[in-house]
Amino acid sequence: MAYDKSDADIQTRLWNVAGAVRGRIKDFIGDGSLNLFAYVAYRALDRGLNSEGLTSGNLLDVIDSTPVSAEHRATLRSLVSNDTVDVFRDLMRDFSDKELRDIVLRWEIEPLTRYSFDRLKDPDLPPSLQRLVVDLLHIKNDDYVADLHCGDGAFLMDVLEANPSARVYGNSADTLRACLAEVRMSLVGAEHLIERRDDLLGGHLGTFDRVFDAPPIGMRVAFLAKGATSYLKPLLDGTDPMGRPSSADWLYCRLAYDSLTDEGTAVVIVTNGATFNGGDIQTRRYFVENGMVRAAIALPEGLLTYTTIPLTVLVLGKNDGPIRFVDATDLATLGRRTNALSDDAISKIEARLSQDGDMSRLASREDLATRDYSLYAPRYLYEAPELVNPTPLGDLAVSIERGASIRASDLDDLTTPEDTGLYFLRLADISDGSISDDLPHLKSVDPSTERQWLRSGDLILSKNGAPFKVAVADVPDGRTVLANGNLYIIRVDTERVDPYFVAAFLASEDGKRSLECMVVGTTIPNLPLRNLRNVQLPVPDMETQRRVAARYRADLDQIAVLKIRLDSARAALSASYDEEMGH
Repeated sequence: MAYDKSDADIQTRLWNVAGAVRGRIKDFIGDGSLNLFAYVAYRALDRGLNSEGLTSGNLLDVIDSTPVSAEHRATLRSLVSNDTVDVFRDLMRDFSDKELRDIVLRWEIEPLTRYSFDRLKDPDLPPSLQRLVVDLLHIKNDDYVADLHCGDGAFLMDVLEANPSARVYGNSADTLRACLAEVRMSLVGAEHLIERRDDLLGGHLGTFDRVFDAPPIGMRVAFLAKGATSYLKPLLDGTDPMGRPSSADWLYCRLAYDSLTDEGTAVVIVTNGATFNGGDIQTRRYFVENGMVRAAIALPEGLLTYTTIPLTVLVLGKNDGPIRFVDATDLATLGRRTNALSDDAISKIEARLSQDGDMSRLASREDLATRDYSLYAPRYLYEAPELVNPTPLGDLAVSIERGASIRASDLDDLTTPEDTGLYFLRLADISDGSISDDLPHLKSVDPSTERQWLRSGDLILSKNGAPFKVAVADVPDGRTVLANGNLYIIRVDTERVDPYFVAAFLASEDGKRSLECMVVGTTIPNLPLRNLRNVQLPVPDMETQRRVAARYRADLDQIAVLKIRLDSARAALSASYDEEMGH
């Protein structure tokens, strides 16, 4: 259910109340609380009270009669004090009971305090993503539906709007947001249970027909290991067949699956890294080989307000057949700060789930096994490039070294404005396939770093991406260039491959795809040395390589000329006024 912000008058009046609260109450208790104030005010009006003569005692009596659990009544009671009675009076005076009810159910009000840590445990999802999940779950009448990180209950409201007969369960780590979810469910008359649990991975939530979870992004497995429950302990110490995952997303996926009925469906939103990380191979294999995954959908970037990390939707449930992979990264409606999924985009995702196409296909378990059980959809939708005499990079390299790791503070001490003939190459010094002529000068270099000194013809490749940066070194005699730790130094066997040919391939679309298929990492994609060695390169005859290399070098020269002309044009632009005015 999308929050309705179209009524400017109500919005303005709410802001006035919120402003008064900020000025009147110190250390206000925060997020979602104004919605809860509106709920108590609504109940007070429903009991026949009015704003005049309202006391804290009246309000506590109202709260004690509300149809919510004792825990949530205690939260509501905590809102009432001599300092806050005026807040309730303002709400009861300025809004009708219908308006107050609508505020409780639909309005998203900016938090009166900063987000708490518990708030980050229940991340908010945009309405369009919630609509997609509701569609993916295919909720039937009387289904029991769970949201394992329900926050303020917004997704459960969407569920009830689509299926009023559904029973719902929600858990939130935040006291106020759990209470708000509770009062929303009670207002619409839903059969529900809303809990506030910190030990979500206790594994004793219940059994549901449909489960949804959007786990906290960036949650560390080590954090969850503190005080591990009997359910969680085997998943952390590796005694469970699924192994210990490196990404906490898989712990929540396991809980969601274990909470399903035999024919149930779960939808879990995970980071893309969890779908292809090297550290999660055993866990993904467990899910795939045990028939626990039905579909994986790669989402567009920028859907969330608090992170740009790309996400994947996993559809879990019993599945004896192949897995459906859908690439939906092309379906974003671009916004100023965040992107969204339109109703048309959601319909297209549904269509792609039901048929093969350029952006959708089924993959067998055997196919997944050859790709480290990756669940990243694009890897199954783009055919591997046809390469001439494909050969692993490791077989063509004399050596592959990672650059020298130097802390920024130490580098500040090592650099000098004087030209010492010693230079330091950083990632930022590589642009458009070329290395800058203006590298930082070093006072000295440690002889033990000689393996990280560049030679002409060395291929330089960024360790982190994507996109990856690539260049070929050209080091004049008498200079020493030390590469930093974000770079790989690849010294190829020039009897077999031309380094400029390799650079041309890696800069091509086929080359980029070959590298991207080898990355790991949840937040920042990176290319481990083992994976780099396994990147397949084409190895045509040397005459063909030299033609490609010559064309590539000519294009680099053209870019260099264009940059010079651009710099000249910029200088002329900045001087145009002074020259015309005679300054």
